[in-house]
Amino acid sequence: MFFPGCTFAGTRAEAVLAMHDLLRRSLPRVGIVLDCCTKPSHDLGRQAYFLAMFGEMKDFLVAQGVRTVLVACPNCYKVFQSYGSPLQVRTIYERLTEEALPRQDLLRGTVTLHDPCVLRHEPAVQDAVRSLVHHVGLQVMEMPNSRERTLCCGEGGGVGVVAPELARQWSVERARQAEKHPVVTSCAGCAAQLRRFMPTVHVVDLLLDGQRALAGKARVARSPFTYWKRLRLKKALKQRLSHTRLCERPLQPGAQ
Repeated sequence: MFFPGCTFAGTRAEAVLAMHDLLRRSLPRVGIVLDCCTKPSHDLGRQAYFLAMFGEMKDFLVAQGVRTVLVACPNCYKVFQSYGSPLQVRTIYERLTEEALPRQDLLRGTVTLHDPCVLRHEPAVQDAVRSLVHHVGLQVMEMPNSRERTLCCGEGGGVGVVAPELARQWSVERARQAEKHPVVTSCAGCAAQLRRFMPTVHVVDLLLDGQRALAGKARVARSPFTYWKRLRLKKALKQRLSHTRLCERPLQPGAQ
């Protein structure tokens, strides 16, 4: 099951469709879930709400015979890893290293990588993202703080809302460490935060159209249009996957 997550689906709806099509080449029965892992509620201390919402979704997936969830969002990865048993979780980036990726002219140049802080102890995911960057022809300059020593982009924990200056300081430090190289990340939230301070692209943007991504022209939606994009994506998937099992739920678990 492909679980793109809220931010990735909202900012890159076309990329979600492209990644799902790619996965279906080798996994013809792979489904897709457009839902929230509810990590924001978890982090805000709304534990009962989080457990109810995530638990309802998890139980449905298990009941449908799903065994493995492929996520695009690092935060979704941590939620499924911590609360998703018996489901197995893997990032789409690890899976993509095993796929026949879209052909494009090799890129030239050097980029640096921002490892999302929630993945600092996941070397397999970090290696997969670097492998994908090398696949398109780019060289990687590692930041002083990378992998297990990575820094927050400044968005984590809602800091930008309660302490915007502190969030800005983290982002500025990331820009300093990038040394004017374009930044590649696997987190749509990090990409949105960092691109305000330096050229930043999502690794999937590189795989789909690297030249356009590095030129700053990747198709990325911004709020409030992300809500509209998610609705359009849902409509498109309902049309193309009308023969599969569909489940829509209200905002509150168990509500009518």
